[in-house]
Amino acid sequence: MKDKSIEILQKEKCSGCSACFPICPTNAIIHDKLYFLN
Repeated sequence: MKDKSIEILQKEKCSGCSACFPICPTNAIIHDKLYFLN
């Protein structure tokens, strides 16, 4: 199985594109108005 995990460690690197949102296997990503966070 291919690893599709994405982890945001630095908020300033998040562009808010939401590419990580649909591929999160545990639905652990939340949106805080500016960023998608894990």
